[in-house]
Amino acid sequence: MIRTKDSSVNVTDLHPKMKAMLEDLSNRFDGIVVTSGKDAKHSVFNSRHYCLPLDTKILTQDGFKYYSELKIGDYTVGFNDKTKTNEWTKINDVFKFENVDLYQYYNKENKIVCTENHKWLTQQKNYLYQYDYKNIDGKVKRDKIIGKKERTDVRNKLIEIDKMYTSDRIMFSSKINGCFYKDIDLTIDEVKLIAWFITDGTISTGYRIKSKEVVYDAAIYQKKKEFFPHIEKTLDSAGAKYSRRDNHNKQNVTRWLLKREFTDRIIKKSKIKENDGIFRFVLSLDVDKLKAFIDVCQMAEGGNKENYKYIYQYKKDVKLGIGLASYLLGNFAVYTKCGVYQRRPCIQKGKLKKIFKSKEDVFCISTNLKSFTILQNNRIMLTGNSGKAIDIGAGSSNKKAYQDFKDYVLEGRTKWHLPNKFAEYEVEDILDEKTHIHIELVQTPSEVVKAIVADTKAIVTDNKKTFAFIGLLVVTIGAFIYYKKNKIV
Repeated sequence: MIRTKDSSVNVTDLHPKMKAMLEDLSNRFDGIVVTSGKDAKHSVFNSRHYCLPLDTKILTQDGFKYYSELKIGDYTVGFNDKTKTNEWTKINDVFKFENVDLYQYYNKENKIVCTENHKWLTQQKNYLYQYDYKNIDGKVKRDKIIGKKERTDVRNKLIEIDKMYTSDRIMFSSKINGCFYKDIDLTIDEVKLIAWFITDGTISTGYRIKSKEVVYDAAIYQKKKEFFPHIEKTLDSAGAKYSRRDNHNKQNVTRWLLKREFTDRIIKKSKIKENDGIFRFVLSLDVDKLKAFIDVCQMAEGGNKENYKYIYQYKKDVKLGIGLASYLLGNFAVYTKCGVYQRRPCIQKGKLKKIFKSKEDVFCISTNLKSFTILQNNRIMLTGNSGKAIDIGAGSSNKKAYQDFKDYVLEGRTKWHLPNKFAEYEVEDILDEKTHIHIELVQTPSEVVKAIVADTKAIVTDNKKTFAFIGLLVVTIGAFIYYKKNKIV
């Protein structure tokens, strides 16, 4: 739908040539956004629909949000092809489309819902394998894998899911480069203690009577004796003062009770007791601290299930933090009722089946890295987006968009221009020039094109006559000079 001054024009009602040109523009810029009138909402044309269902959530610095809750300028996590890592990237635009076909791509372990043209990050196999060879009936045949090494030339591309080869691997995650929040500065040992407190520990709240200040106490509980040395080494390295009690409450559980002065300081420093505290705490950790955090969670409540690491957790905020930390470490994190799966980040496209799901409204967003992070079907996933979009109007997120648009329309396209007067098959957006950009796009009338072609042919014909006359003149002068010379001799 393209909004004009007085009405909306449906793309399907446009002249075929106009529609083809707009689709070409849409493929180049992955979206055309036009504001119509003062304080009007965005009107979008995008024939490709790189989109997701509206119940998909997007990871931001303030939590997972629905598309309607997003604000331009929010940050999400996308993939940087140069560094081969995930990074925080700004959200530039949010697009919504009506009544679009959605498909489900699934197997036993994975399920994603998107349009056929939605883009996902693909990756070549990241290992080179060494095989054993055997001579069978005089022929050398490849046998078992006897070794492998990691590739250094892994290539990543954003590809539409229905244009992938069956051998293409969809990459759902990558390690994060850096952290978002810088106001939380904890040592690795302090991060480990926080992980013990929120998993196999307790945090109790108290008050100082005189100042009415909130204070915190913490303790760690553990049955598995193989983890005792790790806990005490972490406590000692962090400088904690504590008392140990074996067979606590006669339940064969060992308890480490930490002194209030230490625990109160570290818990307030981590901000985990504030609103969305664990979420913000996880976003303040770099890769090394994220790994320390997940390692403790794995020791405290982890296990192996169906060849995947699994962390048991029922507390909603803690489970959210564990899954997010696992994703930021490059795992494919899947939430379940009882905890978090940590699966391999890639799956071959050929292992996914496809079925039509429904026809419904969809959305997509635009970011600087052309990718973002979603939560869909309890899975945190890296996905592609609509990339660069033309945004024309007040508050445009791309100041060069209008010039880029004009350059492309005018570049090598004799049948399209931006005239002062309107002609046949026009799409116009006439706005208040003080607050908006004035844009007119019309097709050059066929009569004008014919006249230009006729003029060009006439010029070529005239040039041919001119060249013939000059050639005849040169030959005549040459013959005259030759005759003169011969006569003089």
